[in-house]
Amino acid sequence: MVNLFHWSKKTNLGVKRSKEAWFSKISHLFDRGSFDEATWEELEELLILADVGIETTTKLMDRVKQRVKTDRLADASQVRSALESEMIKLLSVS
Repeated sequence: MVNLFHWSKKTNLGVKRSKEAWFSKISHLFDRGSFDEATWEELEELLILADVGIETTTKLMDRVKQRVKTDRLADASQVRSALESEMIKLLSVS
């Protein structure tokens, strides 16, 4: 029982560290100010690494890029808001 508790605690700590690292990387993307092609690719990679899935990531990226184009979003904070909005829409449909 002690080993199980230790394993669970260790697993939870690992998940917490992974989650914090992922959110840190995403936050740094949006701290850059503007979005270039390399930033889009990094965002796509981070979403896939977060187990969002390739199909969902592709759909999300397409929607956000379309919003950027249609709404003429210029800076990273606007892109972040569009990403959040599109994520919520995707989750609401599912």
